[in-house]
Amino acid sequence: MSQSMTRSELYRALWSKTRKALAEEWELPASIITEVAKSADIPLPPPGYWTLVELGKDFTISLLEGNIQEVITQPPALFQRPKVAYTNTSEKQSAHECCNH
Repeated sequence: MSQSMTRSELYRALWSKTRKALAEEWELPASIITEVAKSADIPLPPPGYWTLVELGKDFTISLLEGNIQEVITQPPALFQRPKVAYTNTSEKQSAHECCNH
């Protein structure tokens, strides 16, 4: 996910893939994607939506209202999560203890 996109782009992404799939693709927690969507007043697929899709059942998609071309810009810190690779469990534990006081 770039640091900015239109409401329409995020809406299309949210209704074409699960938030879990988007989170993996964009390397973000799904909770951040949900938070951004809610703050931009973008409707989210309801619980059970993806099950209906998988089963080929009929479903209703919530329409995006308002300015669909409005650009959503979030603070870069939301989009830049550091990736840390630990070589062993004790190193991970040390980092956890260091940073969580």
